[in-house]
Amino acid sequence: MENLIELVKKIYTQHILDLNDYSSYEEIHVLNTCVKKFEFQKTNPHSYFRDYVERFYDNKEALENFLPHNYIGFCVRTGGHSGGSCFGGEASYEKAENVNLNNDYLDKILEVIAPDVSYLTYRKIEKEIIIQTEHTEHEYYGNNDIYFVQLIPIKPLLEMLNEKKYLISDEMAQKLLENNKSNKPKI
Repeated sequence: MENLIELVKKIYTQHILDLNDYSSYEEIHVLNTCVKKFEFQKTNPHSYFRDYVERFYDNKEALENFLPHNYIGFCVRTGGHSGGSCFGGEASYEKAENVNLNNDYLDKILEVIAPDVSYLTYRKIEKEIIIQTEHTEHEYYGNNDIYFVQLIPIKPLLEMLNEKKYLISDEMAQKLLENNKSNKPKI
């Protein structure tokens, strides 16, 4: 199972880096914050989570901090307040236009680790495994950014696919990882 987990992380990392979106480190920061909050609330249901976590301004560094939690995911800014300043400006609400709430990162992973997955199993993953939430990043003077967040815990995803007999073997995952190290092709 460990090779499969590493393979999922490798495919996800490659997908993020292929996007060439140099602002995605901010989105990875939001994912990291949401995972830490989610994990904290599971063990401390009556405590308050202070959502300050270390920020990274580089995609690779941000991913290295996020991936050990064994989640993958994406987020997109859907709106927020801007315009507030120390000079007395008031923050006004803005809604992001043409927001795409569907990301193909799950499709890219399933294409490699479970290429024959059925539509019904895919829907079951969407309903039972994927965690969807909203996260607000607060700034000074009333400004904030609101994000739609989608997280997938890797182990439950792999367990469901294995239970349904769609998952490639751990040995096959190891071969794919080794092939990727030696030849450096994209997975």
